[in-house]
Amino acid sequence: PPPPPPPPPPTPPTMPPTPPPTPPPMRPAALPFDCNAGFSNWAAGWSAPKKAWCCAHGGKGCAPPPTASLPFDCMAGFNNWKAGWSMPKKVWCCAHQSKGCEAAQKPAPAPSSSCLIWGDPHINTFDHSYANFYGEGIKWLVKTGEVHIQARYKATPFTNGLAATNAVAVGGAFLQGHVLKVGPMENGQITWDGAAICTAFPSSFDAAGLGSISYNSEGNLVDEAQSHLERHIVHINLPNELHVQVMRWSNHVNVRISMPPVAGGQDGHCGNFNGNSADDSTEQIRARVGMAVPQGESLFKNYVQVKPGQHITLDDCPPEKKAMAERGCRKARPDLPVDSQEIRDCEFDVCFGGNQYAEQDLAY
Repeated sequence: PPPPPPPPPPTPPTMPPTPPPTPPPMRPAALPFDCNAGFSNWAAGWSAPKKAWCCAHGGKGCAPPPTASLPFDCMAGFNNWKAGWSMPKKVWCCAHQSKGCEAAQKPAPAPSSSCLIWGDPHINTFDHSYANFYGEGIKWLVKTGEVHIQARYKATPFTNGLAATNAVAVGGAFLQGHVLKVGPMENGQITWDGAAICTAFPSSFDAAGLGSISYNSEGNLVDEAQSHLERHIVHINLPNELHVQVMRWSNHVNVRISMPPVAGGQDGHCGNFNGNSADDSTEQIRARVGMAVPQGESLFKNYVQVKPGQHITLDDCPPEKKAMAERGCRKARPDLPVDSQEIRDCEFDVCFGGNQYAEQDLAY
């Protein structure tokens, strides 16, 4: 037999294919804008396309959302608002910016009134009621959350044990911790925080930028028949439209307090100023405010303990003395009716205090 064919040659080992060459790394595509460049001044320095692109892709350079437009521009035409504005504009601007308010739209300011304190002492309250207080002590004339006005009632050498207003003090939060006091001529002073002020006559004092205090003889007398009396009047003008006038006599003072009613309420010997004269009798006021200011709330360092006075009336005056008192009081104020409260109070003070009260009571 023929010989077998020779074996095929060995197959060379298969080599993996050579990979294609690796391309060089690709650079990132350049951004159209650099949103960090100039960002501190983007509003003025960036173009509109850059603002739009950076806002969309980076949240930078976005315009603020438009604010809702107001229905009216209350500054436009304000110099001629009364004739030039429409009624809707007046109503809107008055309600939202207090501009263009017609008189009827404005709340009427509360009218001021005066409280008078004189003699032994007698009080004509803010609501025009009459009250009389006879005892000694530190008393509230006006008490509100902000305004504190107190009086020191003391007997004088002439009042037979009855008290008169010896001094008045003004303090409270509206005076930022300061205290003003006014006493009589012979044994009192005018002081601010305990230091004497207005020691010359006439003179004035700046109340720490809160108001003014002047001391002079100016003031309208209720009747020129008293023009011969020497007048020493302290005029006090303070915040909250508070005006106080104190007429200084030898051993007592007469006081006039003028102010508008306080929204949060008030009370004291000058009454509660609620427009109702029927609730300001002596007994009603005493029931509301008590017999005296507690010592811890007193504006007077020398506290006067409560000493109830004698409850006497004009009927307790001897007839001869009463007739003399009536003549003196009618002479001092011939314009007043004989049965007026002022004449009766004057007669009471002359009967139990002395003839000088005939003119001093009715002079202020």
